[in-house]
Amino acid sequence: MRAIVIVGLVVSTAGPAYSGQDPLDTAKDLYASAAYEESLSMLIHLANGAAPDVVRQVNQYRAYCLFALGRTAEAEQLVEALIRKDPFAALNDGEMSPRIKAMFTSVRKRLVPALIREEYRIARSAIEGKDLARAEPHLIVASRLLAEARAAGAVDEMLADLSVLVDGFLGLVRAEAGQPPARVAAKEAEGAPALSANAPPTVSSAGAASIYSGVGDSRLSPPVTVSQMVPDLPPALARELVIWPPRTTLVLDLVINETGDVQEVVVAQGAQLAYDQFLLKAARQWKFRPATFDGVPVKFRTSVPVAFRGQ
Repeated sequence: MRAIVIVGLVVSTAGPAYSGQDPLDTAKDLYASAAYEESLSMLIHLANGAAPDVVRQVNQYRAYCLFALGRTAEAEQLVEALIRKDPFAALNDGEMSPRIKAMFTSVRKRLVPALIREEYRIARSAIEGKDLARAEPHLIVASRLLAEARAAGAVDEMLADLSVLVDGFLGLVRAEAGQPPARVAAKEAEGAPALSANAPPTVSSAGAASIYSGVGDSRLSPPVTVSQMVPDLPPALARELVIWPPRTTLVLDLVINETGDVQEVVVAQGAQLAYDQFLLKAARQWKFRPATFDGVPVKFRTSVPVAFRGQ
């Protein structure tokens, strides 16, 4: 009985210390003092009719309290709702414990792929209805979420294919709106012209290594293809190309390094932005026997025409 009386005294005497204070600040202070039940009780009533920023803070602290009380499933539901409401909202992570940070990160990593697919679905529907203005903001959100997923190491094969589609659609939408499309390239050598293997032999400097091109010198042997596979189209990309037919051929400018790997790849003549992105991804995996100059492996720049492979 004595213990119960003492607790009652502590709670009752805590009230005046918060008198005149903003209710949200009071709830935060209660949380900081480990009075999780009292903080949660106060927070539940603060969201009604409040401004969006206040509602976000209230729900964030509700999640903190629920997690601290061991009500993990409820906390994760609140965190998921927060992320769905605004995937890019800044959180007061300086006030999170490491365990709560880990919970937020886990929920976000689990949820982001679904958010990307949903944004893409809405954008795709808008494009099929020729409503490009409605599609663009959803594509931008999907692109930003994909960047976050890549940074978190959460991009699987499905998301990698979806990234190609998002970039391609975004390029198409901007092209239709008269905006200059972003240059499609894995890496671009400054001022490098598009050269073919039949051009006169030239040497350009790129840092410490020279880049050769052309075959007019008997001492220069061009690279030999070992593997130049173009994989089958993802079904979603194949469906897109029915709506936005590409050219039948395109040209890639490659720099093949001394080990036969594709070091740089640029689309010199595109077929269609989404397909160009798909082919760039494939070209980075191509393998060659490297070019040689006087028997020594060297970097080599060449142009490769690629026929469009539809389904």
